[in-house]
Amino acid sequence: MSLEHWNNFENQSPVVKTGVSEPKEFKKPSDNLNAINQREKIDNLLEKSKLLPAEKEKVIDYILNKYDNNKYESIINQIIDWECETLDDVNSILTLNNNVQEVQSNVEAEKKDLQVYSKIEPLLSWLTWKDSVNLLKLLKDKDFEWVKKALKNSDTFESVVWELEQKDPEKYIQFKETLISIDPSFRESFDKFDSKKTETPKILNLGTPKISPDWKSWETVDWKHNIKIDDKWDRYLLSKDSPYQLKSNLDNKQNIEANQKIDADLENTLKPINEKLNTLSSILDYLENAILKNIDLKDIKEAIKKTDINLYNEYNIENLNSPNDIKNIISQSIKKLEDDKKTAIEKAKNLKRELILKNTKEAAEKDEAVKQLLKFLESIWFTFINQAKLQTILDFININPQTYWLDEKIDLENGVLWFNRDFWDKNINASEKKAFIKLFNRMLWENIIDENISTGITTLSPQAILRIQVLSNKTTWSFMENLGKMEK
Repeated sequence: MSLEHWNNFENQSPVVKTGVSEPKEFKKPSDNLNAINQREKIDNLLEKSKLLPAEKEKVIDYILNKYDNNKYESIINQIIDWECETLDDVNSILTLNNNVQEVQSNVEAEKKDLQVYSKIEPLLSWLTWKDSVNLLKLLKDKDFEWVKKALKNSDTFESVVWELEQKDPEKYIQFKETLISIDPSFRESFDKFDSKKTETPKILNLGTPKISPDWKSWETVDWKHNIKIDDKWDRYLLSKDSPYQLKSNLDNKQNIEANQKIDADLENTLKPINEKLNTLSSILDYLENAILKNIDLKDIKEAIKKTDINLYNEYNIENLNSPNDIKNIISQSIKKLEDDKKTAIEKAKNLKRELILKNTKEAAEKDEAVKQLLKFLESIWFTFINQAKLQTILDFININPQTYWLDEKIDLENGVLWFNRDFWDKNINASEKKAFIKLFNRMLWENIIDENISTGITTLSPQAILRIQVLSNKTTWSFMENLGKMEK
């Protein structure tokens, strides 16, 4: 049951349409000595009223069922002062009192909102991302309902908590606790964020987690090469000396499936815990208000029983002797459930860490192979020609690779330069490099690249570098035309 539901329960209208003509069934006086005393007291107070006996009995029944002990005297005084003679007269008084109570309740709710939401603003006041700034504006304007609606949007929620958690983990914890106190259903949002978001990207691509759509994460491989991860979580290896980049994605099908199973198992574990926590938190909130307002124990028990009969029986609330006893057992249960959640989330994180460790070796091998290929392409200045232009040329070659002495289609992302030898079998060798240098020379229509570069005997001459710089400004078609000449 939500906090709003409890407030409605606590401030429900005494009479609106049905009036006192439909009171709850009253227990026989012999069933409850206290009820007998209260009935006699109300009867005596109504002695001065002008109500007929039958109507007076119905009013007494209603008052006993609707008002706490000693909280009905002002109502009775109004019945007498207004010289009520009929049930309609009494209904008018009760309706008026209900409206007053509703206004008071709304004022109290606004004060409570102001008190709780005021804790959020200082936690977020120094954040700078767009969603955080927009949320702060709503807080300053005291649009608390819109604040809640904004945070129910998963994109807004993730953006705000990402920025907060990255910049100040301590304030993130405070924000989390405050938001859950406002609405327990936020537990699920934080659970997903805490258990999934921080680990899943690392499992898939061993990169730093993404924290906003316009952010790129980087990992240094060595002083000259970086790993870049784009918004689609594709990994690229690139040199700091040229804009050319090669994909270094991992074959993650099994890891992705294992990761999804961990997430699904955790969600199934947390769902019943969170449902129970939400109910218990609402009951605890109600109990704290009920204790402050001196609501009778029997009414408290009845409210809890109506909320969740299973919890009522599980905690043996029927036989507890005070509201504080109920509060203590509810509080202890909440603590245990929170501990169960932490255990489940930590278990999931450990399983994900194992996946990361499993993937790390494979990723390192793949990155090293891609780096060696990239270094070779840099050594012949292939990477200093526009990459889109080069891809068009390679696509043209791959239409019929045998025409250009190649056994296979060129696939740089998988290390195929001449024949199908992948990274996991053996890195590209000198013969493959020589075949590629020969092809590159034909693309340039100049034998300016020494094939001995393939064995590390020599390096690219300054004259060759200058020539490639000039030729690299040629159109794509001019490279293809050179290849066509070679066919002839």
